Amino acid sequence: MSLLKIVENLNPFASARKSVARGAIYSQEEFRSILERERARSDRSGQRFSVVAFEVGNPETNGVCTERLAQVLSKRLRLTDAVGWFDQQHIGVFLYNTPSEGAWRFANDIRQVVADAGPPFECTVYVYPKDSPRLGRPGANPEKSWHSHFSSQRHIARSQPLVVFAGQRVSGSAALALQPPAILTQNWPLPALELRPLFIHGIPAWKRAMDIAGAIVGLVLFSPIMFAVAIAIKLTSKGPVIFKQQRAGLGGKPFTFYKFRSMVVDAEDKKKELMKFNERTGPVFKMTNDPRLTSVGKFIRKWSLDELPQFYNVLRGDMSLVGPRPLPVEESSNCQNWQDKRLEAKPGITCLWQISARDEPGFDDWVRLDIEYAQRQSLLLDLRILLKTFPAVLSRRGAR
Repeated sequence: MSLLKIVENLNPFASARKSVARGAIYSQEEFRSILERERARSDRSGQRFSVVAFEVGNPETNGVCTERLAQVLSKRLRLTDAVGWFDQQHIGVFLYNTPSEGAWRFANDIRQVVADAGPPFECTVYVYPKDSPRLGRPGANPEKSWHSHFSSQRHIARSQPLVVFAGQRVSGSAALALQPPAILTQNWPLPALELRPLFIHGIPAWKRAMDIAGAIVGLVLFSPIMFAVAIAIKLTSKGPVIFKQQRAGLGGKPFTFYKFRSMVVDAEDKKKELMKFNERTGPVFKMTNDPRLTSVGKFIRKWSLDELPQFYNVLRGDMSLVGPRPLPVEESSNCQNWQDKRLEAKPGITCLWQISARDEPGFDDWVRLDIEYAQRQSLLLDLRILLKTFPAVLSRRGAR
């Protein structure tokens, strides 16, 4: 047996070339598993990978189109590449250690070959980690950095070029990919879309129903306390009663976070001066006896009363009763790629970290608990966390 044959047999992607040649392609679940594994590898090594999604339509009614694409791909796959169903209407090609520029060149090559035998395929390039500035970084627009669904990602900006290719009108990024090299270089590198939303966990119906019911009960039950806290804040310090801040929600999408104001109005401006006293590791900030706290703020922080307005966030759908605590957008943007996995579950008022390690300074341990919850979330786990939250609040452990 030749050395090349041995390598192909040992390589987990070696069968992809043969499978594609036979018209067999990884299922959506199998392809998702490959991407999950490669994302974990990318988080460790820092190497970027890309996915090219070719639109083939419904495989039951468009089998010829799928087979034609499979035949072309079978001749151009590397041993480390893989082909599978990206979703119900798109075939995805995983390209190992490939930036967006290389992925667009690959997509353009495939489109040109396929066009010789019939109409070309529309395609979209996704990359992990993202090419563009991360959420919250200076110069980044948080709203534009977020894509809630892959369908909305594929909408192409009207300002980009429109060309005719093989008798079809092609616009945006696909049009740029088909331009002559002299024109293409002017617009290089081409934009690629964020792959991260693919890994976001869906919100079960039971969880949303429990959130709505719990938020309504919480707002009604705690309304007298909230009214009293609001009056105390207004009478003892200048500034608004409610503190609003942009925080990173599900998938990193920014939302307006509400809580009772417990600090002086210019607390955020004074934060830089106090960073040397930070007692947390990682991008988060926390210190004992924070001088920015007001007299009322110290009390409501100690009993977690400043968090009560977040029932409104839950009712709106920005948060859940149970989920990872949302970080300010700026702090979230400074997380490492593996830590961003905590964003794959909707943020919550309470969480595993809140009930078990709130007073621990290690941010990595906090993130690991959040990721554990994202992977294990269930009705029983949510109920257990909610029941343990009340003793945790009464103990005031880590509340400052």
